[in-house]
Amino acid sequence: MKKYHFVFLCNKEGKNIRKTVFVEGDCIGYAFELAVKQVVSEVGNESMLLESFSLCSL
Repeated sequence: MKKYHFVFLCNKEGKNIRKTVFVEGDCIGYAFELAVKQVVSEVGNESMLLESFSLCSL
């Protein structure tokens, strides 16, 4: 499995929040889906942008 690093910029109640997520998955699509679900569960989905992502070699 590959490890991915995603950084999301979220806006909650007028405040910008940068959320960093590390996930594992066989493909980028599945890893992205897991990352989004994690961010939505923690911050909500009021406003969310993907700022960056990368393949990790941890």
